[in-house]
Amino acid sequence: MQPLSKKQKAEICILAQKAWKKGAGAEWKGGLNEGVSETALFRAWRREQQQSACGMSSLTTCLHEADFPRLMAHFCTLAGEHDQAGYWLERLLEDGRNRVLHILKRETARFDLAWPGYPGAICRRQYKCGLGAASEKQLWALVYTVRNRGTRKKKKPNGERRRSNRRGATANER
Repeated sequence: MQPLSKKQKAEICILAQKAWKKGAGAEWKGGLNEGVSETALFRAWRREQQQSACGMSSLTTCLHEADFPRLMAHFCTLAGEHDQAGYWLERLLEDGRNRVLHILKRETARFDLAWPGYPGAICRRQYKCGLGAASEKQLWALVYTVRNRGTRKKKKPNGERRRSNRRGATANER
């Protein structure tokens, strides 16, 4: 297990500062009246938040793979960046299948499609199995299918259908 890189530590601190400025540490800012500097208050608050997010108050003891996504998700949530927090939480999912299922569910909701009915029907038709039995590779293919179909659906105004010029045309004429 690798410790956090300098770049990762910087990213965490920048995001924590953003959360601090948006008012996440409001209960700590009362210490300004007691003569404590804002920098010292911020550091104490950040360390407390790190402790609650991953169990380590110092960034030097945090680990690259285990703690970095958890800290990023925590501070994104505090900064009000919920989409980014979801991205970092997805990275925490260790099992590839569970991660892809989570992404598939998100993409289905993004295009207002029925979960799990819509991707489940495609899976049964294409792979002759349900979502639970599909491989990780098949699930990724479903993610791309849902994205492509959803994008196409959004581009067509009022559900217009595409006209086909293929009536009566032979294979050579197409």
